[in-house]
Amino acid sequence: MKISKILSLLVATLLSTSALAQTIHGNSFPYWDVRGALTVGGTSTFTGAVAFTGGITGTTTNDAAAAGKVGELLTTTVAAGSAVSGAATTVSKDVTSVSLTAGDWDVSGSCDILGSTLIGTVLSCGLGTTTNTQATQAGGSGIGTDPLTILTLASQTFPNSVNTLRVTSTRVTLAATTTIYLVVNNTFSSGSYSMYGTIRARRIR
Repeated sequence: MKISKILSLLVATLLSTSALAQTIHGNSFPYWDVRGALTVGGTSTFTGAVAFTGGITGTTTNDAAAAGKVGELLTTTVAAGSAVSGAATTVSKDVTSVSLTAGDWDVSGSCDILGSTLIGTVLSCGLGTTTNTQATQAGGSGIGTDPLTILTLASQTFPNSVNTLRVTSTRVTLAATTTIYLVVNNTFSSGSYSMYGTIRARRIR
């Protein structure tokens, strides 16, 4: 019997078996209508659209998605006890960074700015693809449209107090491995500041 005939019979059997689990190894079928449970061995490639009317089941335990898989999570944190010194007025400086491989990511960040008799008018926390450089509000360099949070004030003193600014989740699309920086830039007339915080990235596809 020809291989094509055997495959046709196999497909017919699968289509008529709704209550049994099905396992297919090493064959390519142009059309599938599989009913019941399906176990696929090895890596599977779907070139067309795949519809899951019953939803996609996520993990049911406290594990983590592997590198390169949807749901992969990367974080980098500078703790309060390891705060880094800030820069001069209007000069950008990195809090921390994370290296992301090619893909589509959601990236967010939190900047904790600790003033030391700081008298300032602008505090800002943002993302960037170049060290010590904030991306502009309109985005750019593969960073989404809102990678920057700015707090503008009348001249105000921050005597040893912490101000926390957060960059909400923004899309970052990368064609190659890229370092994304969490960057602070403040405008002040006197005093100084230190900073700490976290950058967080989740692969969304």
